[in-house]
Amino acid sequence: MTAITITITRYAAPLGDVLVTARATRVDELGPHTKDIVRTRFPQEHGVTVRGTLEAACRVILAELERQGAG
Repeated sequence: MTAITITITRYAAPLGDVLVTARATRVDELGPHTKDIVRTRFPQEHGVTVRGTLEAACRVILAELERQGAG
């Protein structure tokens, strides 16, 4: 079984966008593997909190990692 953990290492919320730097750690039968996610821009929708945007960013990052075969 493979587990993926997304850790937000830094974020900023200037003018409607949330800039995210994260680290993804995948643990499988061979041990942990870490991948740094460079600063990525996520638009903050009207009425959505920064936390909500960060949660959405994690879902997007996880989906991309799974698409690439990391999951």
